[in-house]
Amino acid sequence: MMKKFLVFLFTCGAFLACDDENTSRDPEKYAIVVDGGTSNPAAEAEAGDVVTLIPQVPAGYEFDSWIVVSGDVEIDGTEFEMPDEPVEIEAVFVLVNAFPLITDQAFKEYCERFDTDSNYILSPEECSIVESIDVYNFIDIASLAGIECFTEITHLDCGGNSLTSLDLSHNTRLEIVYCDNNDIASLNISENTLLEELDCSSNDITELDLSNNPLLESVSCEWNMMTVLDVSHLEYLNNLQCGSQQPDATLTLTLAPTQNDWWAVSMSGHEDNDRVVVAQ
Repeated sequence: MMKKFLVFLFTCGAFLACDDENTSRDPEKYAIVVDGGTSNPAAEAEAGDVVTLIPQVPAGYEFDSWIVVSGDVEIDGTEFEMPDEPVEIEAVFVLVNAFPLITDQAFKEYCERFDTDSNYILSPEECSIVESIDVYNFIDIASLAGIECFTEITHLDCGGNSLTSLDLSHNTRLEIVYCDNNDIASLNISENTLLEELDCSSNDITELDLSNNPLLESVSCEWNMMTVLDVSHLEYLNNLQCGSQQPDATLTLTLAPTQNDWWAVSMSGHEDNDRVVVAQ
């Protein structure tokens, strides 16, 4: 009888211990992601917690607002109540001064001419009236960081410098780009749908994607490091130099059937189109 009683007590004790363990389990926490800022508490919070948002304002910008990317929350100023689901918030910033974004001193000195009121602030309004940037062979510029602020330019000549990369994806009104004779390995023109003329010759480019540049009439990309080039979709193309790829590489060129005669008669004999074969 005593043995059965002890077994009963042990069983009850184990049950109560398990029950205590279940009731003391920590409340569930949900993830917090803040793009362009941080939060307090950071990373995660319990449902019902008050979360404070803290923007991390980049140089040259000021904070504008918060956007709820996901999660059922309403932001009151800088705070919101955590729901029972993950949350993602994005900070919105607006440009107030382009100068801090221009990291190359030579390019910054060139851009000082656009500070029309000479207050050392290159405002969005001052940037928006710039239509052309010409820094050809301009004191050996190594970076065009900050050029994204000049969203209205239609002409860019940055040839003869020391650029290693060039991102023009924010300069969507560009029609003419000369970036020849640099050290560019990465060229982003994926958003430049109005581009009509491109000279990126004498660089270190291994791949040139022209798929989003349907208006191109002239392309000079000789003396790079490419092995393939597709221009079959460029119906307005009337000038192409793409040979002399390095080191002694042969470039395979893809043409549309309607371009074959044009290439054979007008382009294939050009001195900058050596070592080019047309894909069959």
